[in-house]
Amino acid sequence: MIVITGASEGIGYECAKVLLERTAAPILLTGRCAEKLKRARESLPPQQRERCAHATATRATRAPSLG
Repeated sequence: MIVITGASEGIGYECAKVLLERTAAPILLTGRCAEKLKRARESLPPQQRERCAHATATRATRAPSLG
């Protein structure tokens, strides 16, 4: 499985499109906005869309300070 972050638009979305054309691997699309990610996935051709899963980050967290 290939994981693409920021896949709802821009470079991440374009990378997803190219990888879907060049490989048969399943692809996990990730992004911060569920609605944008859903629209991006739905804009793909049906045969490519069925190979894509998608997930969103609901909240980013920072690693605890070590010192």
